[in-house]
Amino acid sequence: KLPKSLSRAARGFDLGAQGPAEGSAMKTRDRIIHSATELFNDQGERNITTNHIAAHLGISPGNLYYHFRNKEDIIHSIFDQYARHLSESFTPARSHEIKLEDLMGYLDAIFYLMWQFRFFYANLPDILSRDEPLQHKYLKAQEQLRAAVEALLRSLREGGIIDVSDEDLPDLG
Repeated sequence: KLPKSLSRAARGFDLGAQGPAEGSAMKTRDRIIHSATELFNDQGERNITTNHIAAHLGISPGNLYYHFRNKEDIIHSIFDQYARHLSESFTPARSHEIKLEDLMGYLDAIFYLMWQFRFFYANLPDILSRDEPLQHKYLKAQEQLRAAVEALLRSLREGGIIDVSDEDLPDLG
């Protein structure tokens, strides 16, 4: 369960909330992604195999391989989910001037997202060194994040919350 103090934006990234509404069955593919993320976070990505994931779910390895060719495919799907959430949580509101409360919501969402996908942060250089396509996805996501942070900082400047020059924005983004 999520802490009540977390912003609504951050609460939307709960791994437990990724499946369909309560009472309906989560698809096997989604269950694999969810369980793999939990296991990677709890025990370290290097320590978990596809057999561990299948056993944790009570499914056969063949059933897992029907949905994913290998562990790297699972990691790519988890990363895609992470990148999508990252992009959504750092999209500046265009309809109004950003206030300090909005910034706190962004920070809540980002820190909670980092917690939900902490295995990436714990072992990022190793994961990326083994997977060049994932490395490209990561660099693209980071560039999009940098641009979004710069836009957010501009909005904060326009709202009088921070005082930063145009030349300093790229360094802060």
